[in-house]
Amino acid sequence: MKNTVAISYLTPEEKAETLRELEILYQEPPGCEKLDAPIVRWLRKINIIDGICTTASCTHNGILCLRLSESLAANFKKCLKPLMSCPSIYTVRLFYTYSDDIIREEMVIKFTCSDSPAIDELYNDFDNAMETIVDVLESLSAITQKNNEQDAT
Repeated sequence: MKNTVAISYLTPEEKAETLRELEILYQEPPGCEKLDAPIVRWLRKINIIDGICTTASCTHNGILCLRLSESLAANFKKCLKPLMSCPSIYTVRLFYTYSDDIIREEMVIKFTCSDSPAIDELYNDFDNAMETIVDVLESLSAITQKNNEQDAT
């Protein structure tokens, strides 16, 4: 029996495969309910960032799931405060699944959801949450790139 397991972080190959699958969903006709229309533009912005890939999302339940590369995951705690300072974001968790001696790490962000009675206010909150998430993830990528460059010298 093995006592050690490997933690699986996002790889370029996994991101490419996930993005291929998302592109198919993006092509679905409006109303197919497979992908929430309000979040698509945000998913595209997030998925452009190196080392980050969305794996699930739901505006109605207020959930965004992400996979991070190992280097981004190592620096993530540096960006937690600005993320949690957004009033529209109320939970950030690391979620782990286990299969075949591999632990897969995923980040789950909970934000104000669209089941709120004040729809106009909600989407302002939703956009605020998503803007914050994109800004924080871009900062995380920049911090990680800078650290990697410093380590290389």
